[in-house]
Amino acid sequence: MMPVNFQIIQTPEWILYNCPNCGEEHEWHYEDFLKHYNLTSDELWDNATTIDVDCQDCGFNFTLSGYEMD
Repeated sequence: MMPVNFQIIQTPEWILYNCPNCGEEHEWHYEDFLKHYNLTSDELWDNATTIDVDCQDCGFNFTLSGYEMD
């Protein structure tokens, strides 16, 4: 029998990050995050994309740049 490679497709569901100032964790549903920051999926997956955010708890402004998959 001939072996064939296959792909496992993951659907993004959540965006998680912590504020570097107060440490509060922020959790967004993937589609809500795209809409709020006016991004497409392609833009979000591009490692060159940076996203300026304000912490919803302390107001600190910082940039999301780069991601890891869980």
